[in-house]
Amino acid sequence: MFAVVGLGAALGAVARFALTNYGKKHWMRQTDLPLPTLVINLTGAFLLGLLYALQVNPALYAFLGTGVLGGYTTFSTLNTELVALASSQRKRTLKIYMLASYAGGMILVTIGYFPWKVVAMKNVPQSLKKVFWIAVAALSLVCLLTGPMTFKSEDTQEFATEMIDKFADEDDDTALAIVARATVAAGLKDELVKQVPDTLKVSGSYISLYHFVSKYKNRQEVRAKDLQLHPKNRVQQFLTYLILYLINTEFQVHHDDIEQIFVIYQLSVWMVVILYLLGAVLIIFRRRLAWLPILLGGGAAFGCQIFMTQYMTNLAQREVYPKIFFSYSWPSVVGFALAVLLSCYMAACDWKVIQEKKQQKAANKQPKQEK
Repeated sequence: MFAVVGLGAALGAVARFALTNYGKKHWMRQTDLPLPTLVINLTGAFLLGLLYALQVNPALYAFLGTGVLGGYTTFSTLNTELVALASSQRKRTLKIYMLASYAGGMILVTIGYFPWKVVAMKNVPQSLKKVFWIAVAALSLVCLLTGPMTFKSEDTQEFATEMIDKFADEDDDTALAIVARATVAAGLKDELVKQVPDTLKVSGSYISLYHFVSKYKNRQEVRAKDLQLHPKNRVQQFLTYLILYLINTEFQVHHDDIEQIFVIYQLSVWMVVILYLLGAVLIIFRRRLAWLPILLGGGAAFGCQIFMTQYMTNLAQREVYPKIFFSYSWPSVVGFALAVLLSCYMAACDWKVIQEKKQQKAANKQPKQEK
């Protein structure tokens, strides 16, 4: 038993280490709230409540509950970070972090325990269980499809200065070069740059990008409305034209790669929806492996978002500006987590049914052998 707990603790600690490093890199650019530890402890609380509700055998609980989740969650890091926030006089962040950690942990343990406990009760009608499973699957799909994917550019004023200087130094007579030279010659560059927001941010849901991709494939260009850009004066029109010029130029240079990404994205949307519908149909007719399409659909949607955001971030930082980022959001994480949890629970139910049938067959054979 000690070896089982030790192995689980090692796996949990590795998962916490990986998630902490990822969170520090991607989640804490604009906040001093220790989000990695908060996410780890809240998800651990939810999973522990779910595990307790399932009433697994002692050996499995020792491995998953005491081992994996014990190594995954961290009470010591939580309190160390609370002390650090108190020492640095960040009282507001301290209060939010403390409330979210302790109260949020209690809420998520409850959410993890009671709904699954009720569904697991033997006297609950099978139809009610099916409704619950389909509702969770639908919530997972909605979170994955509506979770915003965000384009963000930091230090945009610095970037605008570099671009104006770059186009002003060019010898050609393109519209951008002429306007840039006129701006510099008139001494209006600094005034123009001041009107640029230092941080530019545009968001769109995973499903709304489907409309954007379809329009781009038809027109082979990105327009201001596609990026929710609505210039109100000539200065903003110039900046909008500059942004569109850079985006369309890069899309043309990397046309083949962009086309492949868009095809993968459109196929993934259809595949995800079809897999979730297949899972719902299998749940209705109570077929085994109904959890598999839901798990595959959730993994495909979340995996595609991770791939697209990382690919576009690397491309933009390499070819355009090193402070451009594309990111997915927490609703997508929630949607994928719901798909995984629902799949695990339904798989456990399937396994339990199989074991009960085996025991029933063994019990039926025993009287025959006695005769």
